[in-house]
Amino acid sequence: MLVFSECICLAYVSLQVGLNWNKRDNQIGADSSVTRNFAESFSVFITYLEKILNRKIFIVSILTMLGVTSNAMADNLLEAMDSDGGYKILLAAIKTAGMEDAFKAAGPLTVFAPTDDAFNNLPKAQRDALMNDKEALKKVISYSIVPNKITREDVAAGKVKSLEGHDIKLNVEGGVKVNDVSVVSNTNSENGVIHGVNTLLMPK
Repeated sequence: MLVFSECICLAYVSLQVGLNWNKRDNQIGADSSVTRNFAESFSVFITYLEKILNRKIFIVSILTMLGVTSNAMADNLLEAMDSDGGYKILLAAIKTAGMEDAFKAAGPLTVFAPTDDAFNNLPKAQRDALMNDKEALKKVISYSIVPNKITREDVAAGKVKSLEGHDIKLNVEGGVKVNDVSVVSNTNSENGVIHGVNTLLMPK
C-alpha cells in the first residue's frame, strides 16, 4: 500500500504530466482523447484518496504542496488556545482543575477565555491562591463556558447561562462585551469558539 506522502507525490506528478499533455495538444490543435482520459482518471484517483485518507490532512497537504497557505482550524479548544500562545495560565488552570476532557468534547462550546493578562492583572496572592484551589478553578472556568456556539456575528444583547449555572450578560454596544468586559480576540476550533477577555470573569 502506498504511504500518504507517496500518494501525494504521485498525484502531483500525474497532474504535471496531464498539464504538459494538455499544453502539447493545444499547441498542435489536437483534440486528443489521451487528455480527456487523464482528466477522468485523475478525478477518480483524487476521489479515492479523499475517501481513504483523513480528509483534513489530505486537503491541507494538497494546498501546501501547491503553495497555497491555509490556516487550518484546530481540532479542539485546547489546541486552539495552545496555538494562540496567549492562554498559557488558563491552560495550566484547566489541567489543575482536571477539565481537559471538557474542552476536547464534541461541543459546540463557547469560551469567554481569560488571557494571560487577565490572570496577571490579579494581585499575586489572589492569583496564587486561585491556581492552587482545584474547586475554585473549576467554578471559575465553568463560568467562562457556554454550552452552545456563539460566534462574534451571533452575539446579541442579553443573558446566556454558563456551564457553571449562573448567567453571563452579553452586550454589543461599542463592540462585543461579556459582563461589561470587552472581547479582545476571537478564535475558532472544530468544537467551538473562543472569545478572549483581559479580565477574569468571576461567578457571583
